[in-house]
Amino acid sequence: MQALLDRAARLAREKEQEGKLAAARERARIAHDLHDIVAHNLTIMVRLADGATAVADSDPQRSRRAVERAADLGREAMKDMRRLLGVLHDGSSDAPGDLETLIETFRIAGLPVTMRRRGPDPVSPGLQRVVFRTVQEALTNALRYAEHPTQVLVDLDYTGPIRIAITDDGRGATPAPSVGSEQGLIALRERAALYGGTVEAGRQPVGWAVRVTLPLTEDTDD
Repeated sequence: MQALLDRAARLAREKEQEGKLAAARERARIAHDLHDIVAHNLTIMVRLADGATAVADSDPQRSRRAVERAADLGREAMKDMRRLLGVLHDGSSDAPGDLETLIETFRIAGLPVTMRRRGPDPVSPGLQRVVFRTVQEALTNALRYAEHPTQVLVDLDYTGPIRIAITDDGRGATPAPSVGSEQGLIALRERAALYGGTVEAGRQPVGWAVRVTLPLTEDTDD
């Protein structure tokens, strides 16, 4: 009888611990998603607004286009927030974002982005989200910190293990602690780790680079 009581107590403690770990993981996931939705969109919206003000007199059409895109981003952020709340409510998974639209937004904000893609897109929605969030995080940091870049390259190689490389030729330094919390980079590493992937980020001879490798396995669908 005592052994059964001890076993029941141990199972109860283990269940409680598992609940705490699950809650901690969920809080971390929510924090990462909020960072992606709020920080990235606000960064681009501020840049668009600044650019619209700077060219309001010399190029009214370009200024109007930037303002319209800033408004679109605000609406998209609101949709993403509602989607996140829906995910929290029913446990469903959010859909991958559109890379072409994302990159065009950064171009309008003044970042000279080009994209190179090889091989068919990954079938797994989970892998698609990792690719999207990687590009989003790296381009947001380039917009914030790269000094006068003339080229920002998004290189997506799907011909084998997925390889994502975002490089710029700006002269910016590592994000300052008072500006960047590295929350985005932490989120990228955690997302990549779910698929056995790795993340490398750091200086290169000129500019900055973010590189992610994701091995293709049979269990990547989600």
